[in-house]
Amino acid sequence: MNGHWIVSGRVVPSAAVIKKVRQAVREGWGLGDEGIDGVGGRLKVKKIKFVLAEACREIMREFLKEAEAMSLHQDVRAGYLMLRFQASDVDMNKMLGLLGIADIAKEFRPSANGIKDATHVLLDRFWTPSYHNPFPRRGAKGKLKKRSRQQMALKVEVFDADAAADEQKAGRKLKTDPYDAPGGSNADDYMMTLSNIKIFNKDTTHAARRIQTRTTKVDGFMLKVQQMHFLNRESMAQRIQHSRIFSERFAKNIQKTEAKYGKRIKDMRARKHRFESFQKPQGRAVLLHRAVLLTAEQIANERRNLQAGKDATQFLDDVDEETELQLGLMSDMSDEHMILLRFSDQEQYESTELAHEARIFLRRIEVLFDNK
Repeated sequence: MNGHWIVSGRVVPSAAVIKKVRQAVREGWGLGDEGIDGVGGRLKVKKIKFVLAEACREIMREFLKEAEAMSLHQDVRAGYLMLRFQASDVDMNKMLGLLGIADIAKEFRPSANGIKDATHVLLDRFWTPSYHNPFPRRGAKGKLKKRSRQQMALKVEVFDADAAADEQKAGRKLKTDPYDAPGGSNADDYMMTLSNIKIFNKDTTHAARRIQTRTTKVDGFMLKVQQMHFLNRESMAQRIQHSRIFSERFAKNIQKTEAKYGKRIKDMRARKHRFESFQKPQGRAVLLHRAVLLTAEQIANERRNLQAGKDATQFLDDVDEETELQLGLMSDMSDEHMILLRFSDQEQYESTELAHEARIFLRRIEVLFDNK
């Protein structure tokens, strides 16, 4: 029936229709509120996406019921808490997935207690079938599976979070402090703590990121080189990144001075998301050095009475052999650092290989900068 089935007298989407929505979401063009050609409009697509998400959650629930041990991984960023898990059963089958996302700033308090309560609430929501139903009707939302929730709490043995004080403190509170469940205070039949946590871990990727952020801040000259090239809003990388006119001028200068790069590069990619985001503009400032200088000269000449022209003039005055040599060395360091970060930033990797990767990183740094 036009890509649909009839189940219990009701018309429901066929497997082919559901697969089409899943493929659209994976490709990134079915994430908004728009419809999908051949499937339906916004409301229908939204319902099918919920069905897919709830099916994934049900698969995870069934696995966690049989799991022997599990770890919780949390990250708080921009007021949001993301809670993930990794679990293993008796046959060493592994599963990892997302337990939920909570708005700390809106629903809780931005503190260790707030993070602790948000974690418990996310676990409650995960064990409540159809909690996230976007079209709730009477009886559509299931009841909290308290027994399964309690059994899972006893299986958590590792808590992994950023090194931030409130996140680490929240992990210890999850182990010791009771949580008032909705519908009653400290009910006897409900596990309020994750009492079997044995390891409180600091996230490896966050720790690895500090290898470069901490070292550059203590050296005034290295910090100055970074600021003048891409950190400050007055730097050339930021000027080029946030001006369409300067970006087009920069792209033309690349064609004049570094034609081998073709027309692929149009700006410096200087976006301030994370510190490692500056690995790209740092490398481009080295490889496209002549194009950067030529663009700075043009801005200084054409806009000498404006702030952009003054900033370009200051940049040209500060640039010399020592700053550019230092920039090149720091760019090499960033490339090696990024290899280590990418390894530790995987969703799943063998922890036994981390020490090996760290030794490789240290050895390459010694060869590059210590002549050993």
